Amino acid sequence: YEQREKAIRDYYSYMNSYKEEGLQEGLQKGLQQGLYQQAIQTAKNMLKDKVDIKLISKYTNLSIEEINKIKVE
Repeated sequence: YEQREKAIRDYYSYMNSYKEEGLQEGLQKGLQQGLYQQAIQTAKNMLKDKVDIKLISKYTNLSIEEINKIKVE
């Protein structure tokens, strides 16, 4: 009986740790996606203002290729 109880506690502990890891990973991915979307919007605004692509890349950390794709859109 005690072994079964310990196994159940271990299982819940194991699941909770993975749940926490998953939550943290999800939050991190969400934050990164939000920052990326913000960089894209900034690049679009800078392109409208005719800012040089190299400067846009410098200030948004987007690659020249990414900015050129945005420019085509």
